[in-house]
Amino acid sequence: PLDQIAWFASNSKAHAHLVKKFLPNDVGLYDTLGNVWEWTSDFYERDYYAQSPSSDPAGPSSGEYRVLRGGSWLRSPSDVRVSLRYPALPNSPDQAVGFRCAAVDMP
Repeated sequence: PLDQIAWFASNSKAHAHLVKKFLPNDVGLYDTLGNVWEWTSDFYERDYYAQSPSSDPAGPSSGEYRVLRGGSWLRSPSDVRVSLRYPALPNSPDQAVGFRCAAVDMP
């Protein structure tokens, strides 16, 4: 269930949270959804996927907007998913946007 793995509007109390406060997702990863939008290096083009290759599309080679993914603490549960591509200008700061850092726990 989403409310056990991600922060979003109805459970975040209107702010970002420290990581690893919820259960991991089905593949053992923490904090891949919600809390803060994830900046990606992809350029945004509204209809790109309608005309792109169906297998591993590279994305547009340029553009004004970049893609955010994963949703954030201020969005509804329906927006907290990796498949949602949200356009954002790279030079516009937002408290609900950040990076998702990954580390491997070694025994």
